[in-house]
Amino acid sequence: MMNAAIRIVAEYGFEGFTTKKWAAEAGVAEGSLYYHFKSKNDLLDQTFLFIDRDIADICNGLNLKTGGASGLKQSVTEIWWKYYRYLLGNPEKLFYYYRYRTSIRFNADVNRLQEEHYAPVMRMIRELDENYGITEKVEWDILWSYILDSTTALAYRVKKGCLSDGEKAGEQFLWLMMKGFSQFVKSF
Repeated sequence: MMNAAIRIVAEYGFEGFTTKKWAAEAGVAEGSLYYHFKSKNDLLDQTFLFIDRDIADICNGLNLKTGGASGLKQSVTEIWWKYYRYLLGNPEKLFYYYRYRTSIRFNADVNRLQEEHYAPVMRMIRELDENYGITEKVEWDILWSYILDSTTALAYRVKKGCLSDGEKAGEQFLWLMMKGFSQFVKSF
C-alpha cells in the first residue's frame, strides 16, 4: 500500500495524489485506506517515515567510529555515501522523500520521529559537537537539515538529469561538506 503511494507521488506529486489513484495502484478498495490508516494524510506521513526507517536502518547498521577526528570523519563519510547511494538507487523513494521533505507536510512532529530513527548517527554527530563545539556557531537542527536536505536535493537533481554524473557530483558535494566541517574540526 505504501509502495503504491510512493509510485503515485513520485510521478504526480502530492497534488496529484488521490485515494482513487492510490486504490487502483494498490489493487484494493478505496475504503480500505481507512482500515489501515487514520486518513489520507496519515498514509502519506507514514509512507515518508517508512522510507526514512529504511534509510536509517542502512546508516545505523554501520560500525561507527568515534574517539577522534579521523574516526569521526571516516564515519561521517561512510554514512553519507550510504545515504546518497540509497537515494540514487531508489528513484521513486527519492522523489517521494524529496517532495515530502520540501513540502509543508514536513513538520516538527515528523522531524522528531525522524530524529528517533537516526539515534546512533545523531550520537556520532553530537560527539562531533561535544568535541569541537559546532553548535557554538550553528544550531543542531540547522546542521542536521543541511546534511539531509542538501544531500536529498543533490540526489534529486542527479536523477532528474540536471547533473550528469552521480558519483562525481557526490564526491564534489562530500568535499564541500567536509570543507565546511573543517571550520570546526581541523583534520577534516
